[in-house]
Amino acid sequence: MKYRPYRLNMEKIVKLIRRHGMTKLPKSRDIKTLKTAMSWTYQKSPAKLGNMEAVIHAEELNWLNTGKIVYFPESLDMAQNIMRGAYSITTEEALYDGDESFILNLPDGLSFDNSSKGSGLIVTIMKHVDRRDVIDSFTDWVGVDRANVETTGEQGNFTIAINYQNVFNSDEYLRVAFPSQNALKFLQMKDLDDYVKSMTDKNAFNYNNGFLLDKKEYAYQFEMIRLVCGFLVYKKALPERIVSGLPGINHKEVDTPLTKGQDHKIIKSPRGTREITGGYRTWHFRQLRDKRFYQGEHKNKVAGSRIIFVSESYIADDVDAKTVEG
Repeated sequence: MKYRPYRLNMEKIVKLIRRHGMTKLPKSRDIKTLKTAMSWTYQKSPAKLGNMEAVIHAEELNWLNTGKIVYFPESLDMAQNIMRGAYSITTEEALYDGDESFILNLPDGLSFDNSSKGSGLIVTIMKHVDRRDVIDSFTDWVGVDRANVETTGEQGNFTIAINYQNVFNSDEYLRVAFPSQNALKFLQMKDLDDYVKSMTDKNAFNYNNGFLLDKKEYAYQFEMIRLVCGFLVYKKALPERIVSGLPGINHKEVDTPLTKGQDHKIIKSPRGTREITGGYRTWHFRQLRDKRFYQGEHKNKVAGSRIIFVSESYIADDVDAKTVEG
């Protein structure tokens, strides 16, 4: 199995600056070199802090500073079924445990709207009120005045932001951000037109106001978002299926000198002696909301925070939540 990793946009900028001799950089490829390049770029052109690229750089730095976690679905089928699964999820507690930042590397062959050229994804999840902290941390790091950056539309309890390379132009990086309540809507949507209407009506999910995609780009983005949101539910429901390690690949295939020391984790399929087994096509996740599920050992949990993994091939009365709840 091969994987398509996410390569930091900041790393590409370092290579570009060195190639064109814009500033003298050391030959080493480490975080100090990265900081020197970023500082040079934004000190020479402070106006760039108002661009989408600057926010992408800020979220990449946030990932570097928060554990460098990288997830790998163990197989192509595994990733496809997370993306196309069924979800009875109605409240945000099913998605969110706190601020986090991670990279989700894609199995080779995974397609979004029949395109399998895209890179891995970097995902930043934060309380909306903490949005400024990520940007301010970056501007402080590069040594420039704090930017007046708009985050129109990123409202709600928390924001989910996804950065990715444009599948139609690999030199371009894009970012989509949306409030948490919309993640639940996206998981229920089956029709691309519903997603496009949601995006164009609100005009609030891409970083720049007025920055709209064409329909093929929306189609790619829609399935990508369903994969990320489905993974958040999966991780919450079955944490025991997330294990440390690499899925049969060498770290050199996915690490770079600037990102060495990543915490690699495998997303394993929901199989095992104490879990429901069945055809992947029958995956289903259900959120437990009734108060009877929050008694005894679960009395201190927030209502709605428990999720179970079930199979549509099983009769509901026969599903024991204790055996499948993570």
